[in-house]
Amino acid sequence: MPNRKTHPRQSEMPDEEVNVNNRIFSKTKEWRVSRFNGSEDITEYFCQFEITAKVNKWTSQEKALSLLHALDGKARGVFHELPDIDTVTYNEIKELLFKRFGPSNYSETHEYSLSQLRLQKDQNIRDVSQEVNRLSRLSYPELSNAMREKFAVKHLINAIGNKDIMFYVKDKEPRTLDEVCQLYEKYKILSDDGKRSHSRSLIQIVQDNDEFDDKKSNVVKQDDPITNMNNKIEKLFSMIDEIKRDKLSCNNKNGSRKANNKAVYECCGSNIFLFLGLSLN
Repeated sequence: MPNRKTHPRQSEMPDEEVNVNNRIFSKTKEWRVSRFNGSEDITEYFCQFEITAKVNKWTSQEKALSLLHALDGKARGVFHELPDIDTVTYNEIKELLFKRFGPSNYSETHEYSLSQLRLQKDQNIRDVSQEVNRLSRLSYPELSNAMREKFAVKHLINAIGNKDIMFYVKDKEPRTLDEVCQLYEKYKILSDDGKRSHSRSLIQIVQDNDEFDDKKSNVVKQDDPITNMNNKIEKLFSMIDEIKRDKLSCNNKNGSRKANNKAVYECCGSNIFLFLGLSLN
C-alpha cells in the first residue's frame, strides 16, 4: 500500500518550524490577555496574567512579549527603561511595572485609607468589602489570615456609617466580611419593607379620615337647624303662592285686590306658624 503523500513544502521544512506553525495554528483559541494601563491593581492583574499564561502554555519569552503587547496608556512608559526588547525577560518587565505601579511599602498609609473608607449612597456593600479586603492585606501583611479578617470586619462595619445599621451588625457578631454584607443587606430589606407598610398604613388612615369627614359633612347638612328652617320657609312661600292664586281666582268677582290679599293672609297666617313649629300664644 503506497504511503500517504506529504505536501512537498511541508516535507522540506525543518521540524522546529513545523512545530512553531502548528503552535501558532493551535493558539487561535487562546485566552486573551486584558490590557494594563497602570490604573488597575497590579497584583490582581498579574494573578490573572499568570493564569492566562499557564492555560496558554506560554514560554518565558512568550510571556514577556505578551506582557509588552498588553501595556497601554502610561504603562507604556516602561519601554524607555528596557535595555533591549529582544533580550529582556518576563521577570525584568514585571519588576519595572511593580516599581512604578506597585503598592507602597508604607502600611500606615494603607491603614489610614482603610479607616477613612465610607460606604457611599447607592453604593454596593460588596464593592466596599473588596476594597476593605485589599487594603487590609496591604495594611497588615505580617498578620495571619484569621487575624487580618477580624480587622477587616471591624473596618467594614465602620465604613457603613449609619449608626442603626452598625449597631444591628455588631450585635450579630459577624466573623467574616461576607457575613457583614449579608447582615447589611438583610437590614436594608427589612427596613424597606417596614417603610412601605408604614406608608400604606398612613394612606389608609388618610382615606379613612376623608370618608369620615364626608359622612360627617352629610350629617351636618341634614341636621343643621338653619338649613332645615330655610327649606321650610321656601316650601311655605310656595304654598302661599298657590293659596293666593286659588283665592284670587275664587274672589275675583266679589272684591278688590286689597281685600283678596287680606283674606289670603288671614287664612294662612295660623298655618305659617304651625308650619314653622311656632306658637301664636
